[in-house]
Amino acid sequence: MEYVQKPTHAPILTAPPGPARNREYERWRWQIFAVTWLAYAGFYLTRKSFSVAKVELAKPNVMNWNVEDLAWVDFGYLLAYAVGQVFCGALGDRFGPR
Repeated sequence: MEYVQKPTHAPILTAPPGPARNREYERWRWQIFAVTWLAYAGFYLTRKSFSVAKVELAKPNVMNWNVEDLAWVDFGYLLAYAVGQVFCGALGDRFGPR
């Protein structure tokens, strides 16, 4: 009977080689991500801009609108925004993100 020494450490496992990375695909992927992120950030940051502009528009020498007129404009904008969100949400659920 021959004596065989057992290894004292676990064997090193390596992952099988995967497909080579496509540099053009990676570049397009990051560009699309960046453009999408910037577009959404721009949309998000400008969605409440009228609320900020109301302060200047309420001055009598600018447009001669009173606070009630500005409130109706703000209401109309926010209503259109909400309807758009509901409509696009339903479309996203129906057709998916692609």
